[in-house]
Amino acid sequence: MSVTKAKMQKLRGEIAFMKENYPGLKPNFSAMSKEIGISRQTIAKVWKDPTSPSKPRQKRKSKFDPYYQEIREKFEIQSTTIKAVFQYMKARYPEVFTSYDSFKSYVRANKLTEVREEYLKSHVRYETEPGEEVQIDWKESIQFTLSTGEVIEFNLFAAVFGYSRYTVFIYSRTKTTEDFIRCMIELMIRTGGVPRSFKTDNMSAIVSTFSGQKRKLPVIRQFEKDIETPIRLCRVRQPQSKGKVESANRFVSWLEPYQGELSSEEELIETIEKINRQINQESSRTTGYPRVLLMKKEKEHLRPLNRIPLLDSYLKEADTQKVPATLLVNYEGHGYSVPKKFIAKRVKLIRIEDELQIYYNNDLICTHQISDRPLNYKNEHYLDGLRDSIEPKKDETAEDYESRIQKKAEESLKKMDLLAGKVK
Repeated sequence: MSVTKAKMQKLRGEIAFMKENYPGLKPNFSAMSKEIGISRQTIAKVWKDPTSPSKPRQKRKSKFDPYYQEIREKFEIQSTTIKAVFQYMKARYPEVFTSYDSFKSYVRANKLTEVREEYLKSHVRYETEPGEEVQIDWKESIQFTLSTGEVIEFNLFAAVFGYSRYTVFIYSRTKTTEDFIRCMIELMIRTGGVPRSFKTDNMSAIVSTFSGQKRKLPVIRQFEKDIETPIRLCRVRQPQSKGKVESANRFVSWLEPYQGELSSEEELIETIEKINRQINQESSRTTGYPRVLLMKKEKEHLRPLNRIPLLDSYLKEADTQKVPATLLVNYEGHGYSVPKKFIAKRVKLIRIEDELQIYYNNDLICTHQISDRPLNYKNEHYLDGLRDSIEPKKDETAEDYESRIQKKAEESLKKMDLLAGKVK
């Protein structure tokens, strides 16, 4: 039975009345239960001690709880809906987000649709001086159908100059840290200069989370030094602070009429660039002037891009490989393992300082420290591989089987360590 505050107040009142006026008389708990709507066990406890506090109801854990913060951030977007957020989360975590009704109940129970009210609070528009700031963002996971029926999924790097509203879209299949830097360099080369600052949100290509705190990646901090310009991060849960680029993302809808009309990825990229030129020839609703016209003035205030040879080092082509049955991809003559589920799939290898990052589509699937060892298996990857090749013995318990697999992995990896020592 559901125990409300009003029911408990009524119960305590009746018990207090009976004890005062009929001392020594024990009530019929079952009858009271039917009348008030509280279990007889609860009534008995209150009868025994009317002053005891009600036991607080324990909040039921939900499978969505680990994703609460990510869900909340999506509801900060002004125009989003429960269905839209569900579809987004389902695409990222299909094994968790299986029921829309359950997700809808979770959203309402946690009052997540009220989050956007913070966004809708008045916030004054602010303007920037020419060359002062460029806002940047990703328009993610856009799906486009070619005339051949092939569906291309891609991302758009979007940048808006604060003074002129001049907009730049750059096509990218993935949105890794390397992609972010490549797009930043292309942006500066296209516009012929560097602003005094960039502003963006806490995207994973820029920051990592450590002990609950977000920090810029080392390669991003180095990149800021090389371009001599800071990349400022918006405050968490305040997307309106980069509202100019959020507004620019609406122009992506201009691409929709071309669905099913274009025959290749190259034609798609050309169309995006054509739309981009059209956008900049249009007058901004805020300034009343064509973006391309105000950009002429803004360019005069951009700092010259005079470190191109240094920036070229960021633009090395990433190595893409198909994962073999050994689970090892090759980097500079050395093998590095990936999870078993990526066998026969193409992964992207990117070196950032002394770390090898391995991506599948947009997702970072594992990292390795660069090593001179011939074979570099992560323990968990090797164990998964052994489970595929070694079957349990007859009448062997799951615990014994796992112990045997662990022992075999330790022995094999130890031999590889010895081999690495001999190679040195």
